[in-house]
Amino acid sequence: MVASSSANKLSVSAGGTSVAVELESPDNDGRSIGHIVAKIMDNISSKPPYAAIFSDWRRIVGNSYSSIVAPHRIICGKSSGRTLVLRCKKGFAITIQHESEHIMNLINDFFGKKYFLRIQVIQMDYVS
Repeated sequence: MVASSSANKLSVSAGGTSVAVELESPDNDGRSIGHIVAKIMDNISSKPPYAAIFSDWRRIVGNSYSSIVAPHRIICGKSSGRTLVLRCKKGFAITIQHESEHIMNLINDFFGKKYFLRIQVIQMDYVS
């Protein structure tokens, strides 16, 4: 994260997202720095962390799951919401399907909000 400020502007860049907040704007009304930080974090956290699903998978689900299942792709439907497609080693599809609600809870806990409405499981020869 990179932060910079000038006399009346605070800029923060994190994870490829940049946010600038006017410190002396009419909607600030002399509120505390906490209000400004909350405004910045709301803007940054409103971006879906799709890349993190792939890059931080082991941290999200732990070693036991990451050795047999991995994210394959994300399907974004307009009316049906987002679906996370997971690929798993052959022979583990039923186990992963049974554990899909727990895996979805691990993802939601990691990101602090619900990003996927469902999980779809496909079998492949490889996981990595």
